[in-house]
Parts: sequence; structure tokens; C-alpha cells
Amino acid sequence: MAPTPYVPLPPEVFDAPLPVVAYADEPDAVELDLRIERMMDELDDWRNDREVRLLQAVVLDLHALEFPEDELLGREAMAAAWILRETDDSLGTSTGKHPPFADEWHSSGASRPYVRQEYLQYRTRPAAEPVPAAAVPEPTAPVEPRRVWWDRLLDPIFTKWLGWQRIEE
Repeated sequence: MAPTPYVPLPPEVFDAPLPVVAYADEPDAVELDLRIERMMDELDDWRNDREVRLLQAVVLDLHALEFPEDELLGREAMAAAWILRETDDSLGTSTGKHPPFADEWHSSGASRPYVRQEYLQYRTRPAAEPVPAAAVPEPTAPVEPRRVWWDRLLDPIFTKWLGWQRIEE
């Protein structure tokens, strides 16, 4: 069965979850932060773990909601949300109703509502694994990596430095 193509919704009916809905009955940001630290201690490669990235974006979003006058905090929350959208888009790990770069996100306050959508999905079905994007086909012939480096150019007679040269193999 072929997947259903995505059809964008008009902005007036866009159903991005509100913070009250997405973060209902959840622990405060400090408790979530401690949970992230425990996860980072347990995971070998926590930088590539989607759950850690999602929870970090949630913590920053909660702090930004708590202190709306702090513009720097708001920008940090937006940056963490953008990173989550970028990685979900490139890895195909989005679990919410709307894909990471749907047109609706531009009309609803950019990336932070996307974090709320993904967190609501994470909360309601934490055991569900995200479906990865279609696999990229392997190249038919192996591509040899090229070595490129820079080396000093020396005049062999006077041993005078003439600049840098690019060497490729």
C-alpha cells in the first residue's frame, strides 16, 4: 500500500498543539533536565539520539514559555526546535501528523509548535519507533575517497618558503 501524499492545511485550520495540551501533566523543566542528564549518562552516543534532542528542545521551550521576556532564551528554544526539525527531516524520524517542513509551520510561529507536536506524540506513544525515510540506494561502483591536503611550497635551491600548495591523490 502506497503512503498517502501529504496535503497541507490552510493556516486557519492548522492543528498544532498548544503548550497547555502538549505539556499537560508533565514534570517541570528542571525534572525533565535531570531526566536528560540520566539518559546522557546511559547512552554511548547521546548526540545522535532523537529522544535526547527532543527533550532538550522541550526543556528550552518550557523555559521560554516561563520567561517570555527573555529574548535569548526564546532564540535558544527556536534554535533547538530548528535542529530537531532539520534532523527529523534528514533522517525521516518525524512521528507527528505534520512533516518537519510543512508549510503550516511557517504560519504558526515557526519551529516551536513542531516540538510540541512531536512531544505530544512521544508522550502518547513512547514505545513507537519512528519510521525511517526511504533508504538511499547504494552506488553501483565504489567511490574511492580522495585525499586532499595542503603542504608548504619550498624552493629546493634556496629553501625559501613560497606559499601553500594543494595536493590531491
